[in-house]
Amino acid sequence: MDAPGRTRRRPRRVGLLATMLAAAIAIPLVSAGGAAGATVSFRTPSNNVHCYSDSGPSVQCWVLSATCRGYGGATYAYSWAVRGNGRPSRFCPGDIVRGSRVLRYGQSLTFRGTRCVSRTSGLTCTRTATGRGFFLSRERQRIF
Repeated sequence: MDAPGRTRRRPRRVGLLATMLAAAIAIPLVSAGGAAGATVSFRTPSNNVHCYSDSGPSVQCWVLSATCRGYGGATYAYSWAVRGNGRPSRFCPGDIVRGSRVLRYGQSLTFRGTRCVSRTSGLTCTRTATGRGFFLSRERQRIF
């Protein structure tokens, strides 16, 4: 029982939205200060293209509007990757890593030899050494 004249303090509660917002702010577009082993994670403003890269020179992007059939007939998002050797490819990976931060239209990001540019028309990722890569949008995707 509380002492007379004292009010009982309620514990502070942090809402799920506030927690998620704090986590999103704390996770940078490129973690570990852009170091060679840093993780890169981003998405387009439309939320249709999600990209991820860890430790190696490859970047992989998933297009949610472009679907493929995986094992057991499950539906997945197609994925495009450009590797350190500059060879781009498309495949049905059976997984997805959702980008944590938005790469706004008109912005670009260069990391470990790959440059990705976000535009209203779509996302272009290119290996700077080879000029090869891919273009991804809701309507079309192509390798060059």
